[in-house]
Amino acid sequence: MKFTLNFKYIFRIYGYIILLIGLAMLPAFITSWAYNEPDISIGFLTSGLVATTIGALLIIVSQPQHHNLKARDVYMIVGLAWPIMAFFGALPYIVSGYTESFASALFESTAGFTTTTATAFIVEVTPKGLLMWKAICHWLGGLAILVFLVGFLSALGSGGNKIFSDEFPVLTSDKPISKFADSKRMFYVYLFFTVTEFIFLSFSEMNLFDNLVTTMGCVSTSGLFAHSSGIAYFDSIYIEAVIIVYTILSAISYTLYPMIARGRFREVLRNSEVKTYLTILLVAIIIVAFNLFTTGTCETIGDSLRYAAFYSASFATTSGYNVVDYGSWPTMCLVTFVILMLIGGCTASTSGSIKVARIMVMVKLMTQTFYKRIHPHAVMDVQIGDTHVSSQVVARVTSFILSFFAIILGSSVVVSLQGFDLSTNLSVVIAMMTNTGIYLGDFGALGYFGIFSDGLQIFLAFLMIIGRLEIFSVLILFSPSFWHPSRTID
Repeated sequence: MKFTLNFKYIFRIYGYIILLIGLAMLPAFITSWAYNEPDISIGFLTSGLVATTIGALLIIVSQPQHHNLKARDVYMIVGLAWPIMAFFGALPYIVSGYTESFASALFESTAGFTTTTATAFIVEVTPKGLLMWKAICHWLGGLAILVFLVGFLSALGSGGNKIFSDEFPVLTSDKPISKFADSKRMFYVYLFFTVTEFIFLSFSEMNLFDNLVTTMGCVSTSGLFAHSSGIAYFDSIYIEAVIIVYTILSAISYTLYPMIARGRFREVLRNSEVKTYLTILLVAIIIVAFNLFTTGTCETIGDSLRYAAFYSASFATTSGYNVVDYGSWPTMCLVTFVILMLIGGCTASTSGSIKVARIMVMVKLMTQTFYKRIHPHAVMDVQIGDTHVSSQVVARVTSFILSFFAIILGSSVVVSLQGFDLSTNLSVVIAMMTNTGIYLGDFGALGYFGIFSDGLQIFLAFLMIIGRLEIFSVLILFSPSFWHPSRTID
């Protein structure tokens, strides 16, 4: 079989992505100009011109003869889209002269587009223009997951469907993608959340800049904040409550909100993934609050519930927001947070990690296996709610989870080369793979990674992309069979 890739169409899509990044630098340029940051302004102007020029040239030069994409084409688009975004997103940090480390610039940009609460720079001394740019990267990263990875790829035919089913294995098991992968509706919901949260935060003591940065960081579940101390900078229960609500909303499947708009509330309430997710969150809040109060970490029940709710939502949505230094909290709390990080949010949301649907499949599979040990002749199917999960989907989910933890273990060995303790090594890798960004350690609550070497920062950036793109969309490019002319994955 002849090996072909629709390179012209692929590069045309890359052109649109790069062009969008270049145009998105305009608000950051305006911000840096308004705050009298001339070097940063020049950096954005130059980087924006470079990106828009390259993007426009790719669009003009790449005129595909046909628009049919096979699985190889789609994997190629997805696997390289985020590295391309990260590369061009890193240009303002370098061109402006803010940093001479390309690794740190790439790490910062990658954290943005993968919606990870991680930074290689100290937030308090970062110019306003660059903070605005990172907020834009976070917002675009969340939008890209919903509209590009979910909506666009599912509309490409069989090739896109394969990518989509890798990302959302349970929801796509017996329903046509076109029924719910409507990128336009997802965009409207995403925009609605952005606007309404901005309005709610306008009633707080935040200024316009803090409000914009916080809003874009919240709806993308990236946890970005304009101050190193996090939400504690304002010490406002109102701000914390708004953030809790919108991070949870963003961690729930965006495919459900159009149903709510059409008045189909019963279908939403029957959604087993959402019910399981909210149950997990509620149980975590109770456990953490009880532990904080009984150990004397918090003096009142009110404070215990306040911090338990905030941090449980922060980790369960993989947003990684910070209020206080949780590193000295009881071990039970920290273990609960790690579990929440590993579970993550719902499918078809902006949150990262394994996702609740996959966890549900694995729990059902383990229950089925245990039952068949007792009743070997019993015939049982894995079922999530009203959905019968096929053996093919179960195999994909099992493979994903095993690969997820295998990468965590292997990557922990790499991180250990810098000499950190075991808890730091493991939590750093988990923070990257789950796109949470905060970890256990001296600087973990701040999500600060400037203490890591350049080589390790690049490696961690790679982990962020792997975690964001659900592992296989990236690793398949390293498979010899992907490039072998006599083999096909179409």
